[in-house]
Amino acid sequence: MNRTFSSETRIVWVDVCRLLCAFLIVLGHCSPIVAGDRVARLGEWFVSYLFFAHNALGDSRVFAFYVLAGAFITFRSGVWMNGKRFFFLASSFLCWNVLGEIIFHFALGTPRYAWEPSALFTAMGGVPFQHSAMGAMWFLKYLCIFSLFAPCLCRLSPPVRLSLAMFAILFGSAHFHWTGADDGLANEAVIGFGFFVIGTCLKEVGIARFAAGLGKAAPLILSGGTAFSVLILLGQPQVPVSTYAMRSVLGVLFLFSVCLMAERFFPCFSARVASMGKAAFFIYAYHCIPIAILEAHPVDLGGFSFLWPCLIFFVGLFLYVCIARFVPVLLPILCLEKRKKPARTICPPLFAKNS
Repeated sequence: MNRTFSSETRIVWVDVCRLLCAFLIVLGHCSPIVAGDRVARLGEWFVSYLFFAHNALGDSRVFAFYVLAGAFITFRSGVWMNGKRFFFLASSFLCWNVLGEIIFHFALGTPRYAWEPSALFTAMGGVPFQHSAMGAMWFLKYLCIFSLFAPCLCRLSPPVRLSLAMFAILFGSAHFHWTGADDGLANEAVIGFGFFVIGTCLKEVGIARFAAGLGKAAPLILSGGTAFSVLILLGQPQVPVSTYAMRSVLGVLFLFSVCLMAERFFPCFSARVASMGKAAFFIYAYHCIPIAILEAHPVDLGGFSFLWPCLIFFVGLFLYVCIARFVPVLLPILCLEKRKKPARTICPPLFAKNS
């Protein structure tokens, strides 16, 4: 049975998973081999950091977000397109693009990236380039499109949707294997779409029912995922692209299993972590900015350079708490939190009848 930790009904293991995925994304983007040998990022890292950033677990950190987005998407019955959700996500996407470019303009002094219309348009398209705040925001770009057509997807039967999802994941992985390139067609659009569709299937199955079934298989998934990751880590420096589909599915199940087991065996700690689950998107969107600034102006921490991901993550948590406390009006556009409606006060009738 899922525990609740606030006045709103929230699922603890889901919020723990959101925060864990956000941390793994920060971890991966701070790694020196995220994009091959293109950029050396922030110094040397421990093997354990590379383990989490490049094995089956870390490789699926964004795909887990897609599954959860599909599982919790809401829309009015009878509609064919979810325009309200689309504009809600698109406004945040536009805001972070503009905000990031403005910050880079003043922090890095690179007006050619900040103010050229072509550069800003490229960033909004999700194409990563140097000093772009939105190099990692391709997730939100495609989520806008998937959410827009979610009502159409949900009109299909669950077996048809599941078949479509498996085809998308396998096709994207095959393209990745054939080309050897982690481009938009392989990693971003097609495979992400497959996981989003899987999330819509979970929506009909029910999160509680899915968690109960996954909890029974969690020990096997954790053992298999750990063994597979260790073999990859010890066997070769780069993950073979031929295993991309298997790693993607196994990685998402691995993440979910870790969070379910954490809730089961450490309920109090999990509840405390989950209470900050709403900060996950803010951390994901914000972390590109300090990483780009640190790349342009390195700060040497001596033998403690491996702490940069932790510092960036916890500063993001602190900023989220400040926004939620002092300027909550910015929560919808910066953190994708829906604005709470004021509580309705029901006054008793003036002349109540005696019972």
